[in-house]
Amino acid sequence: MIHKTCKVLMSGILAFGILLNTAGMALAEEGAGIPDDWPEAPQIMGDAAILMEAGTGTVLYEKNSYERHYPASITKIMTALLALENCSMDEMITFSHNSVYDIDPGCSIIGDIDEGDQLSMEKTMYGMMLNSGNEAAYGIAEHVAGDLPSFAEMMNQRARELGCLDTHFVNANGLHNDDHYTTAYDMALISREALKNEEFRKIVRTVRYTIEPDAYCEEPRYMKNHHKMLPGGAYEYPGCIGGKTGYTLRANQTLVTFAKRNGIELICVTLNETSPNQFLDTQALLDYGFDQFQRVNVADVDTRYQAGQEPGLFPDQFMDAAPFLKLNPSDYVVLPKSADFANATSEYQLSGNGEDAGTVKYYYGGYPIGSAKVVVDVTEASDIFPVNAFANSGVSASGTEGKDSDKKEAREEKKSHPLRTFFIVIGVILGIAAVLFAAALIRVRILREKRRRQKRRKYRR
Repeated sequence: MIHKTCKVLMSGILAFGILLNTAGMALAEEGAGIPDDWPEAPQIMGDAAILMEAGTGTVLYEKNSYERHYPASITKIMTALLALENCSMDEMITFSHNSVYDIDPGCSIIGDIDEGDQLSMEKTMYGMMLNSGNEAAYGIAEHVAGDLPSFAEMMNQRARELGCLDTHFVNANGLHNDDHYTTAYDMALISREALKNEEFRKIVRTVRYTIEPDAYCEEPRYMKNHHKMLPGGAYEYPGCIGGKTGYTLRANQTLVTFAKRNGIELICVTLNETSPNQFLDTQALLDYGFDQFQRVNVADVDTRYQAGQEPGLFPDQFMDAAPFLKLNPSDYVVLPKSADFANATSEYQLSGNGEDAGTVKYYYGGYPIGSAKVVVDVTEASDIFPVNAFANSGVSASGTEGKDSDKKEAREEKKSHPLRTFFIVIGVILGIAAVLFAAALIRVRILREKRRRQKRRKYRR
């Protein structure tokens, strides 16, 4: 019983220590400003904007990106994300009376949909994202959550999970409501998550789509993507792979755009624009991103973490395991083309998920530019350790979780994993540090109380 209690206490102290470390890192990153030698950005006309590199989350440009604005139909990116996370594309949506008639007159719709009509999720998604169909978004919301208020709560919960601190949704389509708002930064976070879904990518890069005649509509319904920077658009942009437009009288023009060149994928969000400035500003920012920044694979240039080299910034507790650790070869940072990687700094952060040996976070002038996972180099390690000892431990050469049908063998190999000692030592060190810190606080409090009592006695005399 005592052993279990101590184990639980130690786990709690370790988790608390990791939580404090993570919180401190987040505060440090939030407070970091763009370096003085950052490339000069173009002047834009919109009230708020952001340019983010999708893979790393590095912010290359921002203007009032934490300022709240009405999003209009770019709201539908979150609606699409939740639909893809909770439904299959062949599910049938039955449109309710509210979904068809509880929308603003004259707003964008798929068209020819009445109460009781049905469409597949796939067709409805294309209608929502290309034609910006507001009844489509409403129908998706009711299908996913049962009713619109419940879906709005799902939207807000998902936004919080993604780190959105200044976003609040009340509907699925972005039609105006004073309590429906977001920021350029938050929309970039939502878009970054949506881009991880291949079906979403396929939809938003589609220029034209036809909903063929069915039992509810005898004529084909033609959908055309409203985003004018896609191929064939009035503001066609090389490398544009999709996005979403938005407009209401109160929101003005809003735009989210995705573009990719030379391994760099950019997310550009502009808010409260007047047409056609949303496209002109986006073009200027994308040009800035592609012309001024480069992708640097850290495993190719940061030799401190290569197998067989000095352990570099790895903690001393890695001991014999350190020579067999390396940076994930597919991870990278984003730097100005004028910058030298040698001027970047890094710090090691212990992993808390057991799937890798941690993360190295990189900074340029104190500004976050990306990170890389620390994984096991199985080729190097196999000369001394059995290869399957690493594969079954949850750590692999690519940093992915290992698989083994023999649970007993996996447990035995896990016990002999060279990183196990490291994690135990780290847990003990953090636990002891936390206990000593708490004891010091208690001692300070006791001394302060003792001084107060002494002062009161002196005063009474």
